Amino acid sequence: MNDQPDLRVVELHTQAMATEIVGSLRRSADSIETETHDHDRTIAGVFVQVTEGRAVHVHAWGKVGNRFEGAGMLQAAIAEVLSA
Repeated sequence: MNDQPDLRVVELHTQAMATEIVGSLRRSADSIETETHDHDRTIAGVFVQVTEGRAVHVHAWGKVGNRFEGAGMLQAAIAEVLSA
């Protein structure tokens, strides 16, 4: 049995909506909230926040056991983005 999550980038918005960060996060939360047992339900999320001053903040929610798991999720996301 493989306990590792299936990590992939999921398009949640059009390019026009991508600049509206707060609304996009709300829509993502609404989508996650409506998941049922019939869906491949979300178990974790990692969000990278970059401020105008170029500060980087990383937020992780759900089944992220430690910072190394969070880093692994980010690395999987990098691999997905680069392979597209």
